[in-house]
Amino acid sequence: MNYPGACSIEFQNIMQIVIETLFNWDTKNQVAKGPGIFGTVVAFAPADEEQGRKTLHRHVQIWVKEIDQQLRKDLFQEDVDEKKKARTKFQNYIDKIMSTTFGPELLLPTDCSDAPPQRFRDARHQKMCEDVKGQVIKCSSEQEMISPTTLINHSLLKWRKHALGDNMDHNRHDTFLPLSDAKIDMAAYCYSYHMNGGCNKIDDSFWADENIRQTLLRKRFDHHECKHRHSCFKKTCECRFMFPFATCSETYIHEDKGFEDENEITWHDLDLNGTYRKMAPWMVIPKRQMGCQYVNVHNPTLSKIFNCNTNVQVGDPFHMYYITLYNLKSTQEEDSERSKRVAQTITRRLIRIQDEIRAGLRDKCEDESDFVEGLCRMLGGMHAATSRYVVSATMAHLLICQNGTRFKFSHNFSDLLVGQMEAALEGEQVDFRIRVNRHKKKKIAWKDSLSDDYIHRPSGKKHGKNFEDMCSYEMSSGYKKKYLTFSQMNKIQKRCDELDSDEEDVDILSPLESKFSGKKYPFKRTHPGSDFSHLAELNLPVIPKISLPGGKLCDIDNLNITESEIDDDVRENREYYAKMALLMFYPFRTLEDLKTDGSYWKKFEHQLRLYKEDQIESEQKKSNKRVPKTKVNCRYKFWPKGFEILQNFQDRHTLEKKLRRARDPILLQTKLQQPDTSDTKNSSVGEREPLIPDITDLLSQFS
Repeated sequence: MNYPGACSIEFQNIMQIVIETLFNWDTKNQVAKGPGIFGTVVAFAPADEEQGRKTLHRHVQIWVKEIDQQLRKDLFQEDVDEKKKARTKFQNYIDKIMSTTFGPELLLPTDCSDAPPQRFRDARHQKMCEDVKGQVIKCSSEQEMISPTTLINHSLLKWRKHALGDNMDHNRHDTFLPLSDAKIDMAAYCYSYHMNGGCNKIDDSFWADENIRQTLLRKRFDHHECKHRHSCFKKTCECRFMFPFATCSETYIHEDKGFEDENEITWHDLDLNGTYRKMAPWMVIPKRQMGCQYVNVHNPTLSKIFNCNTNVQVGDPFHMYYITLYNLKSTQEEDSERSKRVAQTITRRLIRIQDEIRAGLRDKCEDESDFVEGLCRMLGGMHAATSRYVVSATMAHLLICQNGTRFKFSHNFSDLLVGQMEAALEGEQVDFRIRVNRHKKKKIAWKDSLSDDYIHRPSGKKHGKNFEDMCSYEMSSGYKKKYLTFSQMNKIQKRCDELDSDEEDVDILSPLESKFSGKKYPFKRTHPGSDFSHLAELNLPVIPKISLPGGKLCDIDNLNITESEIDDDVRENREYYAKMALLMFYPFRTLEDLKTDGSYWKKFEHQLRLYKEDQIESEQKKSNKRVPKTKVNCRYKFWPKGFEILQNFQDRHTLEKKLRRARDPILLQTKLQQPDTSDTKNSSVGEREPLIPDITDLLSQFS
């Protein structure tokens, strides 16, 4: 690539268009301006990667308002009517944002149907796909197998005849079918420019035909090759993208329960009644027309605007891990290959020269042996020092623009160190930063820690904010400690000099208090840095990154919530769970604030019971429209959103530890005919072609 920087800038500009226009996201206020192409966006998490170490592409995980926690729960309700209602809503949403068609419906030469499931399974195999040749469609009239490509060419031929008619244009050489790969490329890359709304709209009976151009666009970018590619078989001998898929008349949720429901797991809710659901691994099977067995699930809007491949997936928790683990993904093997080969080749050549000198085949120069050894060590050190930090030029430019990260989240983050909070309350040692400031002509060293910021937060109500009833999570999401400037500290020092007294006087703080107007709040005087810092309200809320001590927020199943007689292990689990929950979502200043009769669990259980009672009462009022709406004072101090977050913790734990990945209907009905006896992942490394020529081939010419 000649201009990697320009490529990176163009990529960033395109992503900005996607976020601000297509997602309809207000980047300044970090909130959706309204529904976008995927619905009303709540948050998103992008991860950037290179395609073949050159051009950039992005994987984005999106949270939308239309698929909230309640809808996800209702998808697997025991109540049949509620489940059907939720699934209908979910399926309608999927049909709006996802497509598996070429756009227009392909024209069938005769009645067609899917081939037997086993043929689909064989078509996914690394070797057997060569025999199948993509022929997974059965023509009922001739009893022969054809491929989707046959239907595509048949449809293009019919549309061409209709577009050109019987006039002189019918023999135009640029419309002869099948089109060359070069013509398909040009038609696909120019789609958004030539068609409706484009800046260079064309008036041509063939090339301006919507059916033809949409089909060529999807064939170029969203049609999986029937012989697959090497990347399809990174893990096993079957296509990891599971192409081809059978046709489907409507979108539905496929559940892999197993033969005797052995795949079902218990999905616990945070409820004192011990409510739970049974859930099996599941996946979304989108609506798919005949001839679209190899079409990638894509978003039509993105495809038409950017003339590129898009892949939209929903319902598979493994996609979340695939995206979030990009920050840990290493591309060093590819990115450092050139420098590694050069260093290794030079090192080998120098060693060979040294061996020839020792064998008497080459004259020894003065200090040459030391030079060879030193140079080898230097090259080895260079390789060791750079092999973990080498990236391509395109990615390097992007990382610089994004402060060294592949991620560019919708919201900013803060830290919530629950373990530090616990240790501070129990009088144990904690890590902190020592700051030194001047006060009353003396240098004062004070410890700076996040736990002190909350424990010594402002007292009472300040400017309409009640900090006494504010939990640590809420404060971390809306407030941040800021330090006084030298100018502010000089004013305080000047005030001290005017008083000329070592005794504490509240008047000394008057210059400081004047700086706290608006959205700034002073810490309590017990805060170690109250003279040098203050609490400021953020203009936009941030997402706290929670750091929990390992093993203390256990699985709800280990709490035995409905049991009254419990052993010591369960009692310990309850106390730890309640303590962690209260530290995050209940207001406190001391450990005793988190206990009832010396128990964290009793305090948490009481708060949860009051919360559930208020929920039931609220639902009853909603259902009874005649009852006037009255504001009821909250009977509990536990932050209500905290219960939802705790349930989300439980859901993530269940997904990660218990729920296996669903098998699609083809896998359930078939068997693997030719199992892979080799280690595909390891053997592929040796079989792939080198990215660059080996320098030894050139050096051998001069030996």
